[in-house]
Amino acid sequence: MRYIFSFLISIFSLTALCQSGTLTIHGRVEDGSSKLSDTNIEIVKDNQYEDEFQNNTNGSYKLKLDLGSIYNVTFKKEGYVSKTIGVIAKTPDSLITGQYFFQLDINLFELEDGQDAETVFPDVAQLILKGEKAGFVYDKTYVRWISSEYKLKKEEK
Repeated sequence: MRYIFSFLISIFSLTALCQSGTLTIHGRVEDGSSKLSDTNIEIVKDNQYEDEFQNNTNGSYKLKLDLGSIYNVTFKKEGYVSKTIGVIAKTPDSLITGQYFFQLDINLFELEDGQDAETVFPDVAQLILKGEKAGFVYDKTYVRWISSEYKLKKEEK
């Protein structure tokens, strides 16, 4: 019985270590060419609220995410449309480790008169962990799709 228990502990430990490491995302929050300070940045990890903080007075932010999870990072500022970025920080093979860095500048735009602060759209962009050597990539196909959806919605109004 003791050997079975030791074996199970070893398996769980190995599984936890299979996808260790971090992704550091850094950048600035802007409105066109102006820096936006006091932007709330909310992190949801695997559909569970994780943390919330404000960016710096110069508009910059930096956050560190553990590999092995899926994140939604939302940028909110009163009077501006909120934007959410999806971060898929795991792969099916679960063997990715290491330290990754990605610069991501966020451009928020002001709400128009009568417009609600909450958007009904899914993530405006996605970062995907492609592999140990490739690291994280910005999913351009997804961005093109969401941009076309936004244009269609705007034309309907």
